[in-house]
Amino acid sequence: MKVETPMEQMIRPCDLRPAQTGDSLIIHSACRMVWPEEDFKVQQIQEALADPQHAAVIAVKNGCVTGFVDGFMTTSAGGLKRWEVDLLGVVRAHRGRGIGLQLVQANLSRARVFQPQIARALIRTDNTTSQVVFKRAGFLETENAVDLYCSRNPTGSPASLAPGAALVPVRTFSYNGFWLEGELSESAFLAARSFLTDGGDLVGCLIESGDIAGHQVAAKAEFNFINTYRWWFYSWQETA
Repeated sequence: MKVETPMEQMIRPCDLRPAQTGDSLIIHSACRMVWPEEDFKVQQIQEALADPQHAAVIAVKNGCVTGFVDGFMTTSAGGLKRWEVDLLGVVRAHRGRGIGLQLVQANLSRARVFQPQIARALIRTDNTTSQVVFKRAGFLETENAVDLYCSRNPTGSPASLAPGAALVPVRTFSYNGFWLEGELSESAFLAARSFLTDGGDLVGCLIESGDIAGHQVAAKAEFNFINTYRWWFYSWQETA
């Protein structure tokens, strides 16, 4: 039997396959390599993989995860079914080989069983690498930038959401929580925080970058600015 040289091992293609709950440990290891500053938990990844509304894909080589992507379904207050391509990562030593594009394409294929109307990804405006990958996968970038604000501080007293606001429950590889959408009044921000617990939940919302008043309302409600992003959208009809 021929033994592969280290160079041959490096250039051999990775195997792409659906992720299972038993992959949580090796995915966690890859997450820590891609984002060493983040506090990923094996149990959180395992619970996300077990969620029937999720579909993750991993790239594997020599028993190690070289890249991964997670996606899941959400539904807007208006009933729009959305596939959220939430987290894409490729280990540094394996970048530049098209793994990210293959992962996104594979995730879109897996999404079809959920029958979403659109797919979307929220990408930082300075993340040019991801922008190139999603553009090649057929996603279109929106013109307006949005700023992400988040809070982990529960109010301690229950409150009802204001009319026009909606909370979308989400479970990701890194957190459980809610996305606040719709009309973002101060009462909506405070009501959203009342749904949080002391267990590390998170509520996030997006505000147009030029909406100064919206930023002030979010800050007053004790939401913290995270970064600036743009939505990227994909339609299966446009690629049919």
